[in-house]
Amino acid sequence: INHDGQEELILYADEIHGYILGYDQDTAQVQILLEGPSTMEFYHNGAVKVPDVDYPGNHSIYLYQPQVDSYQQIAFVTSWVEALDPTDENGNPYPTQIDVSQTGTVYEVETPDSHGADPMDLSDYLSWEEEIIPASHRLTLNFRSLSQENIDALKG
Repeated sequence: INHDGQEELILYADEIHGYILGYDQDTAQVQILLEGPSTMEFYHNGAVKVPDVDYPGNHSIYLYQPQVDSYQQIAFVTSWVEALDPTDENGNPYPTQIDVSQTGTVYEVETPDSHGADPMDLSDYLSWEEEIIPASHRLTLNFRSLSQENIDALKG
């Protein structure tokens, strides 16, 4: 999944709990590389989009860092839906002048280097996201239930 030359196991315990597991051969230990809901999206470049289950439309983007064998959050994206929140927490009105696509939603992207984020239109957000996680490179994964029969089939 993350292109480090090792196989990973993606395990979904239920709809809310999913894990990317790796195996450390030096310590003979299974490691949790990333935790998120069962709706995580995986990309060819090792990126993972992790939806926020409490706030639909919000999500984090992680990139695999091979030098430390872990995922690093590179962005947290929040969506501001005018129909749900006509004003922000400070009473500022929804920024219709930024919503040039007139979707009723603008996006804010916070990165580890930023201290807050300015809202952006859907088209600007999609352009930003496409640079990091090209939609055309989303992986389609086939999942199997964790049963003895499926485990035996993997041993094949």
